[in-house]
Amino acid sequence: MNDWIGDTNSVMKMLAASNHCEEERAEHDYYATEPKAIDCLLEKAKLDKNIWEVAAGEGHLSKRLIELGYNVKSTDLVYRGFCAGGGGLSFMQRHMGWGYLN
Repeated sequence: MNDWIGDTNSVMKMLAASNHCEEERAEHDYYATEPKAIDCLLEKAKLDKNIWEVAAGEGHLSKRLIELGYNVKSTDLVYRGFCAGGGGLSFMQRHMGWGYLN
């Protein structure tokens, strides 16, 4: 049985992929995640104490993780006033161990 009735772009539009979205997107695709998302995640999963937040933005998730006692390193492509050392770090372009981020 096939219940898929969308066209070939439907999934991409639903996910708001930049080249398939009809609405204007936030600059640099910046969409902050509400900190309560961390609480919801921790109800279902156990995380390592060392967390690398690779898209930290203004630090919403990083700050909550720090409040909960995690060791958090926060980076982002674009500096938004939170990440130590500014922006410009792409986790997709570099493979870096925890020690490198100290």
